[in-house]
Amino acid sequence: MADTSLESLRNRIAIARNEWKSKLGILRRSDIAVATAASLVFALMTFFGLKIVISNVDYSSWSNNSIPEAHALPLAWVDVIAFFVSLFVAFLLIIAIRLNLSKLSALIISNRSIYPSQRHFQLIALTILICWLPYIIAYAPGIIPYDTMNPISQAMGDETLNTHYPVMYTIALKGFLFLGNLLGNINIGILVLTVLQCVLIAMTTAYMLCWLLKHNIRREIVLICLVLTCLHPSFGKMAVTLWRDQLFSCALLLLSLKLFDMCLDRSQLMETRTVVEISLLTMFTVFLRNNGSVVVCFVLLVLLLVAKKAALKTAGAMLFVILLSAFIQGPCYR
Repeated sequence: MADTSLESLRNRIAIARNEWKSKLGILRRSDIAVATAASLVFALMTFFGLKIVISNVDYSSWSNNSIPEAHALPLAWVDVIAFFVSLFVAFLLIIAIRLNLSKLSALIISNRSIYPSQRHFQLIALTILICWLPYIIAYAPGIIPYDTMNPISQAMGDETLNTHYPVMYTIALKGFLFLGNLLGNINIGILVLTVLQCVLIAMTTAYMLCWLLKHNIRREIVLICLVLTCLHPSFGKMAVTLWRDQLFSCALLLLSLKLFDMCLDRSQLMETRTVVEISLLTMFTVFLRNNGSVVVCFVLLVLLLVAKKAALKTAGAMLFVILLSAFIQGPCYR
């Protein structure tokens, strides 16, 4: 009886070993290279995240010339061990995902194609806005974090306009503050800006959800994303918080989705409409956050390496926006 159980266990181990060998056989060198690079980046992020510390932080005293200094903790053997453990675990996890990609795709991708219309887009955006209405009312005219007080001071003329904060966002604030003064209360202008930001975020989210449906993502997953966006408090509070990162995230998300579409259909690179859309999204990405130009430069480099001549038209438009940003944030404002 014991011999039979032992033989059965050996057979199972042999079958499992053969299955893993067949799975490992589908791996290509590029898969190993990508897994190694991604796991190395993750391990380095974990390592430096634990070793770099910012101390004596006093947010109330922050200014353009007063920023807390960071310092590194002493290196120990446990840090080296943690680095290699995180590297190994991340590598195994990425390889496991790659080997089971077909199973994961079956859970996410639907065989039924859905082509959402403009009406679907409007309905989703309106649903999100209705669910965020209590946050707009409760936090009116809007949540203003300390980081936004400096652009408001610049917009009101209390400080000189500079590029420590994105100039585009500061100028937009100035316009809405001016509107509030015209209507007799500066808070009215802030409230209008808060509502407009909620509308833009809701429209961006609706576009993303429709984009997921268009690319055959299961309706159940899209519905879960919609419910979380509508009902989770963090989304509603984020939408009514006046901060440059909200609109920057919208621009970066739309740019990412457009780039994905271009990867699926490279003929779009030559279309005038694509060049205009990429130019506008690049402009908002660059001008709504100072380090947005770094992201766009990386995208531009990858685009030229992958698409080469087909991307020259689009790459030229992106390069023009980058140079324009460098000019405005250089000689024009400092």
